[in-house]
Amino acid sequence: MKKWLLSAGSLTAILMTAGSAWALDMEFYTYGGFNPVMQAFLKIALIFSDANYNALFTVFAIGGIAIGAISGLSAAFTTGRLLQLGWIAKVITGAVLFIALLIPKGNITVYDPVMNRFQTIGGVPDGIIAVAGILNLVERGLVDIIDTAASPGSKYTTSAGGSGFKVLEAVKTSSPKDNYLRTSVVRYVKDCVTFELMRPGTTLSLDDMRNTTTDFMTNLAQAVNPSVYTVYYDATTPSGTSMSCTAAWGNLQPILAATTSYDEATRKMCSKALFDPSNATELTTCKNLLSNTLDFASGTTYTPETIIRQREISETLYNFYFQDDPEVAALIEANRNITSSGIGLGITMNEWIPIIKAILTAISLGILPFLSLLLPTPALGKALSVMAGFFVFLTTWGVTDALVHGAAMDYAAYSFE
Repeated sequence: MKKWLLSAGSLTAILMTAGSAWALDMEFYTYGGFNPVMQAFLKIALIFSDANYNALFTVFAIGGIAIGAISGLSAAFTTGRLLQLGWIAKVITGAVLFIALLIPKGNITVYDPVMNRFQTIGGVPDGIIAVAGILNLVERGLVDIIDTAASPGSKYTTSAGGSGFKVLEAVKTSSPKDNYLRTSVVRYVKDCVTFELMRPGTTLSLDDMRNTTTDFMTNLAQAVNPSVYTVYYDATTPSGTSMSCTAAWGNLQPILAATTSYDEATRKMCSKALFDPSNATELTTCKNLLSNTLDFASGTTYTPETIIRQREISETLYNFYFQDDPEVAALIEANRNITSSGIGLGITMNEWIPIIKAILTAISLGILPFLSLLLPTPALGKALSVMAGFFVFLTTWGVTDALVHGAAMDYAAYSFE
């Protein structure tokens, strides 16, 4: 009994004092699954840094020795053969692997290029860092090769999970909160644009605004007229001030053209797409993603502020001139449905795959502490094969997902057009 206690105490002492012989630092890339993966590595670090876990490993090691000895003796008595001692090598090998690979701790940096987020987590066992980091490096290399032929708006590394279409969809419900500006534009369209459309010799037409224009600001500027009056609203005169269309456009144009007028709407848009608008880096990533996605899907290049402005003005024009015409309203509604279908397809075709992969990555990491306890037992081989199998499967999934992503994005762009 004393020998068993001495062996247990010695093994525990080795585990407690085998500090960081060499600290390994590696990166782990995840595409759209930052939070589950980051939390999983964090929990892994906490579990393996707990002294009680090392004591539990000692208990499993003693149990492995006991099970191996009992199995060997039982086999020797029942078969009449010599006592088999092969299990001793497994127990010793498992203990050595645990001490050499899971006791030294290093740092792993989880990075999500889609959301442009990263966090370095310390106290992760070197063995886990090595296996996860090396296989993830292989996955990144293959993903980069796949992305070489992709356009900026469809690259897996920047738009996994249909994130670009998420931002584009969020534009629909992200409007500036300047009610004075919105009301003034409505009155300008009602009084000035309507008059210009009916004026003989005008160059402004509904057909141009509906089909060919690329900037509604140019169309609205055509409605200036010093002889026609409208009402302009602002914080100084909330009840409105009567002025000519020329004067009203002189007030509206600088506000509509200023990018600062859409700061709040842009932050709201990015927040709905799960970016952090308070983080300048993520906000910039969100804006670039929107511009690249729109360029990829429609071949047009706009800044996020311009897209929001175009949507606001187009909604006002639609409400005034198109929704009362059954034929035109049907055509525009059909166009909206097709566009929404393209956006929805881009989201649903690929949204859940990165999330599911991230959750399975977290599950794979979460089972490692238990599998590690089986190392100093006769189940050493099976434990190692399960550990390696999880990460090989996730690597294969990541590469396959990148290939499927390209096809899904191309099909979504086709539907969007």
